[in-house]
Amino acid sequence: MTSKKTIPFSFIILFFLVANGLAVEKATAPVPADGAVDVNDEYAIYLGWTAGDSAESHDVYLGTGYDAVNNATRSSAEFMDNRGRPSYAFLDYDDDKRYYWRIDEVTAATTVKGDVWTFKTLKPWSGCPQFLSGQQVGEVELSAINEASGITASRKNPDVLWVHNDSGDSARAYAMNTAGDHLGIYSLSGAGASDWEDIAIGPGPIGGFDYLYCGDIGDNSAGRSYVTVYRVIEPQVDSQQSPVNAALNNVDAIRLQYPDGSRDCETLMVDPLTRDIFLISKRENPSKVYRASYPQSTTQTTTMEIVATLPWGWAVGGEISPTGKLIIVKGGHNASVWKVENVSQLWQAFAGPECLVSLISEPQGEAICFSGNGCGYFTVSEGSHQPLYYFARDIEPLAPNLDYDCDVDMHDYTLFASEYTDLPNDSFADLNGNGYVDIIDFAILANEWLVGVEH
Repeated sequence: MTSKKTIPFSFIILFFLVANGLAVEKATAPVPADGAVDVNDEYAIYLGWTAGDSAESHDVYLGTGYDAVNNATRSSAEFMDNRGRPSYAFLDYDDDKRYYWRIDEVTAATTVKGDVWTFKTLKPWSGCPQFLSGQQVGEVELSAINEASGITASRKNPDVLWVHNDSGDSARAYAMNTAGDHLGIYSLSGAGASDWEDIAIGPGPIGGFDYLYCGDIGDNSAGRSYVTVYRVIEPQVDSQQSPVNAALNNVDAIRLQYPDGSRDCETLMVDPLTRDIFLISKRENPSKVYRASYPQSTTQTTTMEIVATLPWGWAVGGEISPTGKLIIVKGGHNASVWKVENVSQLWQAFAGPECLVSLISEPQGEAICFSGNGCGYFTVSEGSHQPLYYFARDIEPLAPNLDYDCDVDMHDYTLFASEYTDLPNDSFADLNGNGYVDIIDFAILANEWLVGVEH
């Protein structure tokens, strides 16, 4: 006797629906598009789709894992809502994160499971360079450095910092490494030291050399007819050398006066591109920015020009980054950074957006500088054996700066080439976040290589 084969009830329902033109189809045409990146909205991300024919409602599933969303049911955490219309407002999303979502089309008789789609939200960017919280990286070893009023980082001697004392010391700069270890005392031959307040590094008259610029610019009583910036070629220093005592010869004395009367100053900066010298006044609100354009005379007194003002007063230190793309200025208990972009002159950046950056409380903190590679900034206070603090640049992991050195260069290209593939690849070199390291990522790398990372 031959047994009868039964037809599943669901098949009967499906046959009925098809025969009567009532079959439910999958949802299609997702918005954002499948694989979209940099998805963002001020308040919510609005998900939309084209409803399948005959669908009466729509189950929305959403999460951060493909498998979790693909296998989810109404009892899963990924189930968001049953919607009557083909739209859903996603409110509680994170920046720079990949999400997966699925729409099941529902009728009273059946549910048609949808495909899993994906999108990635926009990376957060405030327009300001971001820095991590400060960390103590060392302590000033030499007891003679008891009033560190200025600091700058060498750009040709790795991990070497230059500092000097406030008034009361002789005309000398101290070399230490980025842990605060003493490396040497370097006296400037023929220089005076009435009130040294800041130090900078930058180019000078002879190409291919970096120069130390030491600012004898303090004037608490506003009684000096001129101030002096001493300029001398930076010596070779090894970050692990035994301490030395040396004299620096061929020191230039650049005498500067203000166009609007004598005033106190504790901020000296040198433009690494133009060799212009900038001073920022202290005892007024707002502080004024003065410029002595290159070439500065070493035989006559140069009258500076006022080129800008700060949004606040009482500036006590500052520096221009190695590439000239950032400026940092410190007040008594605050610090700000300005991006030098979309301007024809560096000082015009002060009229643009101000980016507040953090500090660690110090007894009398006046000294601030960028690191030698521009990847962060250092601060140190007056006083004996003071902590040395470093605030590292928060570099975006998917930026073309693949080796985190604040430069997009040949080394980044080498790293990129090692990851290049036409196959799906969850790699640090996937710069646009589409799951592949491909020609689009190379275009991003090439563009940033030409433009340069801001530092």
